[in-house]
Amino acid sequence: EDFRATQILNVSDVDILTAPETTSFRAVLSSVYPGITGVSATVTLTVPQISITEQPENTTMVNGSGLIDIAATVTDSRSLDFAWKKVSNQGVAISDWENGATLSSTTGLYLQNQLYSANNGDQYAAIVSVTSHSQLFKKSNVITITAPHTETITVSQQPTDQTYDYTADSVSFTISASSSGPGIAYQWQESADGVTFTNVGTDSATLTLTGLNYAKNGYRYKCIVSANEAVTVISDVVTLTVPKPVITITRQPINQNVVDNNGYPIIISLEASISSNDTLTYTWSKSDDETSTYSSTLASYETVNTEGDILTVAYDNHKTHVPTKEYKCTITSPYADTVVSNIITVTEPFFTDGCPTTGPT
Repeated sequence: EDFRATQILNVSDVDILTAPETTSFRAVLSSVYPGITGVSATVTLTVPQISITEQPENTTMVNGSGLIDIAATVTDSRSLDFAWKKVSNQGVAISDWENGATLSSTTGLYLQNQLYSANNGDQYAAIVSVTSHSQLFKKSNVITITAPHTETITVSQQPTDQTYDYTADSVSFTISASSSGPGIAYQWQESADGVTFTNVGTDSATLTLTGLNYAKNGYRYKCIVSANEAVTVISDVVTLTVPKPVITITRQPINQNVVDNNGYPIIISLEASISSNDTLTYTWSKSDDETSTYSSTLASYETVNTEGDILTVAYDNHKTHVPTKEYKCTITSPYADTVVSNIITVTEPFFTDGCPTTGPT
């Protein structure tokens, strides 16, 4: 191999990291005049060879501590230097780790206070070099440490299925757990299908839910309990029951008979309740032809109050006859079965002379 056209060969021109233990060199001299050449004597360059006879191995910490060691030799009588380096933090590589801080300069690296939360998965390697000749070096294998959990979580009471109480407007799930370490955290989760869970609530052993409706019926809940140095514990999955609301008519409307309302309206009303906190919607409808064909379209003299449970009918008492009308009310709520009131009739006696036969004068 030709190196350079000069009288001096620097060793730096040779890749000593890949060079064999011995390499021979000679100089070939030539002249501008043909036939005038010369060859020098052969010289030998000896490069010490580093051999790692015992590679470091992946190691599990015991009570937060552990020893990683390495063994290496060199082909001549020179001594070796060792430099332990950190290669990654929990799987995150450290750039240019070879030039990072040296953690130990001996054949062993003793690690202490290695925590699961901070050190599990850390990686290390050693750089072995010839003393005073750091350019002659070899890297060891990269090893990974395992820092086991040093705390335990104990669950003494699992959460249980619960039924929502509309009267109290709340329901609670509770877990009882403890940690052998100083801290413990709770994360509740809910799911509509029992497969996909999302976080809900606060960091508490009790999850309290309020303002629920029937849409939450069948939802599942679980609690994830964690501590810094403990294996995370997931509670049993429990189910929330939200009863289906029931609409009850507590007072039915009654029939009305118009003799002479003297301009005063006829009031048709009912009272209803629902077992949940949902709102009720009232829809009044009427039939004019006694054929059971009802329409929710009301005339201008038929008005419904704000709550919807009262229908006001302002009849004209100067009419000679008011046809019989039937009214009913349909009560709905988002999650309850629809309820329909009794059908009531509003009638007026037939007047032949256009005047009522009874009533105020």
